[in-house]
Amino acid sequence: MTEQGTWRELFKNNHIINRGIGGDTSDGVLYRLDEVTESRPEKIFLLIGTNDLRNKKTPEYIIQKITQITEKIRKESPNTIVYLQSLLPTYNRPERPISSIKAINEGIKKLEDKTKVFYIDLFSHFANPNEEDQLYNNLSLDGLHLNGKGYLKWKKIIENKVNDYGHLKKSLQHLKNPSDNYVFVIAHRGDWRNAPENSIQAIKGCIDMGVDAVEIDIAETKDGHIIIMHDKKLERTTNGKGAVKEKTLKEIKQLVLKDGVGRKTKYKIPTLKEALLFSKGKIILDLDVKSEIPFKKIAQILEETGTTNQVILRSYRPLKEAYAYYGNILKKLNYIPGVSKKIKNIDKYIKEFESDINPLAYAIKFEKDDAPITKFMSVIAKNKDKVWVHSITANRSGGHDDEKAITDPDNAWGWLINNGVNMIQTDRPRLLLNYLRSRGVR
Repeated sequence: MTEQGTWRELFKNNHIINRGIGGDTSDGVLYRLDEVTESRPEKIFLLIGTNDLRNKKTPEYIIQKITQITEKIRKESPNTIVYLQSLLPTYNRPERPISSIKAINEGIKKLEDKTKVFYIDLFSHFANPNEEDQLYNNLSLDGLHLNGKGYLKWKKIIENKVNDYGHLKKSLQHLKNPSDNYVFVIAHRGDWRNAPENSIQAIKGCIDMGVDAVEIDIAETKDGHIIIMHDKKLERTTNGKGAVKEKTLKEIKQLVLKDGVGRKTKYKIPTLKEALLFSKGKIILDLDVKSEIPFKKIAQILEETGTTNQVILRSYRPLKEAYAYYGNILKKLNYIPGVSKKIKNIDKYIKEFESDINPLAYAIKFEKDDAPITKFMSVIAKNKDKVWVHSITANRSGGHDDEKAITDPDNAWGWLINNGVNMIQTDRPRLLLNYLRSRGVR
């Protein structure tokens, strides 16, 4: 297939808005946008602004116009996914200064905070850091337009972004479809065997691996910022000391994370917002929220980043307590109630949730595989809900845990699957994925 052919195949049945729709300026695109939105496309790829710079428009003006374009698309075709591509660098083009291009890219990146708007960073892949971030000369015909090699590189970047979203969409479909035989994999604290737990790199490892969801832990700093951290103290996972709640975000950001054996790494502690924006359009996040953090703070960040539909929340609260903590947004959340022997009347507990929010799944915890609580696995399945089990420890999975799976996966994960479990949180995501594929349930 030719270079042009691969490009056309990638964008089949989608709209590309960069050059040639009503002129290649933001004003021109805005004027002729009806031609695009009336067809209600699945995706729109927007790259605009470089010729506005040629016409001496300011970065602020261009960002304003791009904002108007995205808002018009979302209003007239709300189910369309909008991919905002960064402006490319140029080479020896003083009418299009790199500083202005960077300012525009920073402005449109902030638009990613809105639902169904995704930012594609082209600039960093095409900018030569040894030449003041100018376009790599071997990727261009004239310092502005890409050559064949440049277009193939562009295609690959966009293809990766689209594939990430395709994986997320598939995972969300399986999360909300209890009738399929797909087993949903949740990585506990991310790919922590190859990166620090609760780090952006640990999330990335799971995305690359093909995991459905990443469990991350939420903590609050002294000055009220929400970060990703499991322990109440910093010593085990960072090079810092003391309690998280006694440190400001500025102090937290001066630290680095440790890996699984306690060695310092280069990775920083992410905020919740940073983790959500990194994961947006790529993978589901299972948020383990500490009860002392007001949920309205979490909800505000989910709303700001447009990721409410992309997160899972769990707790062992009865229905009334769940409403008291989460508020009326509870019905909009991917909420999964927990079931353990500490709940006095499990039958009533489940019925109350079923009659109100009808959860997607229940997370069940049992110390032995013949424990009385396991009978509710069939009750949950009859309600057409999924059954979630933590295989990270033996006392949460009736002895059918990750460590047993190393030598006897059929008697560990296999037993869980055979008994109706179709969501597994694990510390060994790669091993579990390989096992599930061997059984044909992935």
